[in-house]
Amino acid sequence: MKKVGVVFLVFLILGVASLFGEYNKDQVVSVMRENRTLVGQIQNALKESRFADAEKAFYRFAELNAAIQPFTPPKGDKKEWDRIMGAFVSAAVRGGVASRSKDATKSDAALKELLALSQEGHKLFR
Repeated sequence: MKKVGVVFLVFLILGVASLFGEYNKDQVVSVMRENRTLVGQIQNALKESRFADAEKAFYRFAELNAAIQPFTPPKGDKKEWDRIMGAFVSAAVRGGVASRSKDATKSDAALKELLALSQEGHKLFR
């Protein structure tokens, strides 16, 4: 649980630092590209029962998306952006916790949620 507290502290710091920033397309594109890489890492790690690797990738996913959550998207509704980005962070943290516990079912569920949110986000903001 200590790691989860540290992760949330990092999110808080990143969120406050980004709060006053404007939408940064390059940063968002970079995060989305890394998300794609991380999803592949998570899928492979879970397939091979490498839970520590999955945990690390889930937490990185959460960290990246927390950093861009304060942005206002140029397309789509800010409330929807906040909902989806918040859900991204929550699902990724749940995936990290589940991976730490070596709970394949909950880890897979968190991954599926990330994939569904990604599709929803692309429909609204791309």
